[in-house]
Amino acid sequence: MDIRKVRQLLWDFSGCRYIWNKVRPEKNTGQPEPSSIVFWIFSIYIALFSLTSAVYEVNKGSYDAKVSQVYTLLQMDDLKQLGKNKITALQGSHILVKPDFYNPIANIKSLLRVTELNVESEIELKNLLKHYRSELDNSYLYKGNFSGISDLSNANFQNSNLFNANFSGSNLIGANFSDADLQGANFTGADLSFAVFCRTDLRTADLSEAIGLDSESLSCAYSLYEAKLPSDIEDEIRKNGRLGLLSAIKVN
Repeated sequence: MDIRKVRQLLWDFSGCRYIWNKVRPEKNTGQPEPSSIVFWIFSIYIALFSLTSAVYEVNKGSYDAKVSQVYTLLQMDDLKQLGKNKITALQGSHILVKPDFYNPIANIKSLLRVTELNVESEIELKNLLKHYRSELDNSYLYKGNFSGISDLSNANFQNSNLFNANFSGSNLIGANFSDADLQGANFTGADLSFAVFCRTDLRTADLSEAIGLDSESLSCAYSLYEAKLPSDIEDEIRKNGRLGLLSAIKVN
């Protein structure tokens, strides 16, 4: 390999020769014009980055406005309930991948409108649920994500719609689920010590790996049809003659 030729190619295609030629124009030596392709590529890249950044800011701004609206509603007594209902509705929202000047792959993804979970807002919304845990009764929290929340102790979910909610790994000690709809809810690893389930619909819920659960706390539930329960608790319910909780009789 001719090192001189390699150096000449690098000198030309890197754009260094082009810049140098602007500072000290070359005499007519019969050589090809210096290459400016690097500057063309760089200019196009900057333009695309600016475009994707602008689109991203609009997309994120729209979502942030919805989160801000929730905060506003929660401060208004007559609209507070609407604000609580909107918390879980915003969970799981995806926004465009954030452009990064030093990460071309991220820029391409953003340009192609690839989305990702808004992790920061997800944490923020969970903190709201934690803060208002004593006031979540009579709320529409369909498919709410309460997973991993460190303190939902004594939370009030009475008469709330928690269909397919995710409570995995949460601290739910003393939580009140009376009259709530918990069909399909996931309680894997959740601490349900002293939780109240009076008239609660727990059909198809997963309670198989919940902590602190006992048959007495479930004895006043509305239905446990097809719910996943620890085998010892299911045996106790059968032994105590509460087969109606496990049967399809309770299904509307």
